[in-house]
Order: sequence, then C-alpha cells, then structure tokens
Amino acid sequence: LNGESFVKNISRNVSASGQLTWDTPIKGLSLIGKAGVTYWTKYDKAYRAETYFDENKTIGPSALNIWTANNTYTTFEALANYEKQIQKHYFKILAGTSVEQSSNKGLEGYRNTFPNNYLYELGSGDKSTASNNSSLEEYALQSFFGRVNYSFNDRYLLEANLRYDGSSRFLRENRWNLFPSFSAGWNIAREPFWEDFTKWVNVLKIRGSWGELGNQNTESLYPFYPTMSYTPKGGSWIVNDAKPNISGQPSLVSSFLTWERSRTWEVGLDFGAFNNRLTGSFGYYQRKTYDMVGPAPELPDVLGTAEPKTNNLDMTTKGWDLQISWRDVVNDFNYGVSLVLSDSKTIINKYPNPAKGLGKYYDGAVYGDIWGFETVGIASSQAEMDAHLAKADQSYCGSNWTAGDIMYADINGDGVVDEGEYTADNHGDLKIIGNSTPRYNFGLNFDFAYKGFDLKLFFQGTLKRDYM
Repeated sequence: LNGESFVKNISRNVSASGQLTWDTPIKGLSLIGKAGVTYWTKYDKAYRAETYFDENKTIGPSALNIWTANNTYTTFEALANYEKQIQKHYFKILAGTSVEQSSNKGLEGYRNTFPNNYLYELGSGDKSTASNNSSLEEYALQSFFGRVNYSFNDRYLLEANLRYDGSSRFLRENRWNLFPSFSAGWNIAREPFWEDFTKWVNVLKIRGSWGELGNQNTESLYPFYPTMSYTPKGGSWIVNDAKPNISGQPSLVSSFLTWERSRTWEVGLDFGAFNNRLTGSFGYYQRKTYDMVGPAPELPDVLGTAEPKTNNLDMTTKGWDLQISWRDVVNDFNYGVSLVLSDSKTIINKYPNPAKGLGKYYDGAVYGDIWGFETVGIASSQAEMDAHLAKADQSYCGSNWTAGDIMYADINGDGVVDEGEYTADNHGDLKIIGNSTPRYNFGLNFDFAYKGFDLKLFFQGTLKRDYM
C-alpha cells in the first residue's frame, strides 16, 4: 500500500431539556411546561489510496468520500393537571398539547484521481471526477389530548383518554385524526366480602379496556409527492463527447394516504397472593387494524409503472399475555422467578385481491401461512418411484425422478401434482404446511442474592415457528 488509506468518523450529540411547574392558587391545579432539544451531528471522511501490485500495475485511482449530516429534534409540551379528593372519591383531569419537529440535513462530496496518495482534500483531485449531493428531511407532529381518571375507595377505577393528532406526513385533508380510549377496573380485594380471603389473596383486580391508536410512520417522509429519478452522466450514448444526464418518470403515489388505525379491546385479571410473594396477570386482547398500508393491488401491465401504495388492508390480531412471578426472602437469602408467555394470531379481513391469489394477502388468510406440497415419503427404489408417478404425475415439480427423490401427494386425486390456479379456491395439491409467525414467545428469569453476592439468569425464546 503506497500512501495512507483511512476512515475518520466523528459524532457529537447534545441534549437539553427543562420543565416549569406552577402550582396555581386554585387548589389541586398545576400548569406544566416542558421543552427539549437534541442536536446530533456526524462527519465521515474516507480516503482510499492507490494500491500497487508491482511497479507497472496500479489498482485505483485514489478516491475520497466526505459526508456530513446534522439533525435537530425539538419537543414542546404544555399541560394542565387538576386533582381533587372528595371523601372516597378521587378525580384527576389532564389536558395538554404537544409539538415535535425534526430537521435532518446532509451534504456529501466525492472525488477521485488525486496527484499523489498524500493529498486527500476535495479541492486537490481531478475536478472532472467530482460529484456532490445533499438532502433535507423535515417532519412535524402536533397533538391535543386529555385524560380523566376516577376512582372510588381504590375499588372502582375508570379512565378515559382522547387524542387529536396531526402529522405532516399526510396531505392537509388527511392529516388529522381523533383517537379515543377507555378503561375500567374492579379491585375485588378491597370489597368487604373479601376480607376473610385477604391473608391468602391480597390483590385481585378485573380490568377491561378499549382504545384506538394511530400510526403515522410511512416509508418516506413525503409519500404523497411523486419524485423523478436523476442520474448525472447516466446515459449509454456519447452526445457531444459526453454522456448525457438522464431522468426517469416518477412512480405513482396516492393522494389519499392517511393514518393507520388500530382498535384494541382487552380483558384481564391481576392478582397478588401470600403477601404479594406470588403475583401475576393474564390478559386476552383483540386488535383490529384498519387502513393499513398494504402491498399495492395488482393492476394491468398497460399502466406502465409500479402500482401506488394505499390504505387498503384490514386485519385482526387475537392473542393473550401471561405473567407470573414468585419472590421471597429467607433470612439473608433473596430469590425470585418469573415467567412471561404470550401468543397471537393475525387474520386478513380485507384486501383488494378478489381472485384470492396465493402470492399476496387475501380475505380470510392467516398471516404467515406457508403453502406447499405434501410429501408421501422418499422413494427407496426406482420401482417405487415409477409406481408413484403412474398414479401422480409430478413433472410440474421437476423431472428425472429416481430412487432417493421425494414423492409428492396428489391431494385432489386428479392424477397430477400441481398448483392449480394458485388461488385459495383452486390451489391444486397445495396445502397449508406451516406458519412463519412466532408462536408462544416466552421469557424466564431467575435471580438470587445472598450477603452481597447475586446471580441472575435470563432465558427467552419461541416455542413454535415454521420456516420454508
């Protein structure tokens, strides 16, 4: 290596936040203001010197890349909080607004063919080999929200939330959406009739909730703008002693893109027994996701370009969560064990695929299903394979079948092993042979402590998942 090749990376992060609280003359009412800023900057410089294999052969030329970027993220939140206790009745009301903004800027320069391997600034190389690029991305989110809490004697618990969010990632008419949620709980262990059981079960709460949330995270910050590709000197022909610049037709975009919405209801049970040495909770939930941005529906080739993505997918997820733990102290010895176990299944409710083609979503499909042919074994001899092929022609799957090859099942009994029309209604001999969704995810924790010494063990995994 002649000269010096190097990579230099410099990153700096600065964060600051502050909060002001005013306890007003009105008892129980406080006003809170919060603000924060995070500034991040990065500088990358990479130089690759020419490499000599011998005196007459050079692999190069030398090249330099410089990239610098900075991001400024700011948040502001204004809150009004009011609390009131009237005998056994407790009220808490929260109202507020928040704004978050992000600005990300980048600048890049490139140049090669330097006079020697000791000059590595952009102004030192061959100007005809220089190129540059820059980027600017900005987005903002504004929210108005409120929450009301009520409890009676820590026995009956109610909560209601309301959010009104607006995102710059969507056009003005699709920018704002309203998201409500409600929850309720009943602490049975605080009831008079439970007093005789408190020494065994000291916490027993039934809870339920319903709510809607929105998702604004799109693949790009401006999914509603069509953009043309541009490549300097990207042409294949020489025009006036140079390759011309080229640009491409922008892909189609949807002007109707908006928030994805998830509505979830859940019922659950929380308990604590033996002076809270044994604790646990169980919840069953159902989440319906509406207007999800799914794969674009297939359109005729005469369109001439890729289909635009739209809010075209609805799905339902049903699942449950279980958490149980035991913790105790025996003299100087502390120990605990906890288990977390969960499972869920997702079904497609709506997607524009009336033919129910298996290559994409369709109404009624289970997310993650794997379609494939069923095997009836491996042929131990050529005679066994020939006998199988006489009943089930599997030339669709390959040729020159012989001993040691797999024999596939003719499920529909038509004498041919094939995929039919490759749809859910006519799938030939295909069947669902598995599902790629992780099932029965678990986490298992053990911890022990004795006179200043401690040991923690953690296991996690998935009990069932299929791969093709």
